[in-house]
Amino acid sequence: MGEQDASQNALNEGRSRTARDKTASTISLVIRDEFKEIKKGDEVTRVKTGEVLKILVVWNKSYADRGRVDNFSPGGKGKPRGVGLPTGGSESQEYIDHVAVRETLNESGHEPDRIIKHFTEFRVDKRKKGKEGVHPHYIYWVATDPDWVVEIKEKDEILKSDWLTLRDILQRVELGLTAKAEGRVDYEAFYFSHASFLLLPVFLHIAQMSPEEISVISDEYYRAAVLKYQPHIRKALDDNWDICKRLGLWERCEKLGLFYENDPQEV
Repeated sequence: MGEQDASQNALNEGRSRTARDKTASTISLVIRDEFKEIKKGDEVTRVKTGEVLKILVVWNKSYADRGRVDNFSPGGKGKPRGVGLPTGGSESQEYIDHVAVRETLNESGHEPDRIIKHFTEFRVDKRKKGKEGVHPHYIYWVATDPDWVVEIKEKDEILKSDWLTLRDILQRVELGLTAKAEGRVDYEAFYFSHASFLLLPVFLHIAQMSPEEISVISDEYYRAAVLKYQPHIRKALDDNWDICKRLGLWERCEKLGLFYENDPQEV
């Protein structure tokens, strides 16, 4: 499927959210087999030990890397270099669904086949940063083929993309918090805001859905995706509950109230 076809598919979902100064972030998931190597003499055998959930992330360049100045941030530094979910803003009167498809492809090289679910909108008060009004930010769950990848188009903004486990991501969040406390920046850190605003609220929402709630989901594709990924999301959360609690991520999610699918939240 070409970029135009995928984008048109997104638009055909029946949404008409258009406006300037909107941002979309996307979550793409894949289930991968885990193996361990068993060596016997000179022979090495790979044995499957289970399955692991992985999330698509990108390595962002900083404004300084790109020779840019952000007039709305302290010191004009803008977003620091680091790891996060594919994210980008709208162009002119572009459909926000199109933003989600376009930014995922351009930043990661992985083209969404379908928008599985538009989860929620939260609104960042840009007046705190010198702008007027609020800035809507949308969260999307998109389906991508992890084995089909093209060259990253936004090379001026993105270093690379990869698939990481939730533990990998949370360990990178911790790297960032440690670095911040020491007055430095760790370029391999995952953005705390992407973990607490975007990824974990969606994971918690899916994990907490009951069989009855899942059974009445009208969108067959979304229902099938929840049934497929819910056990793996629950396991990932259970396995990493300690680090989430240590980093204060649960409290942040609850404070922001980002568990609503249709009710915009201001932050």
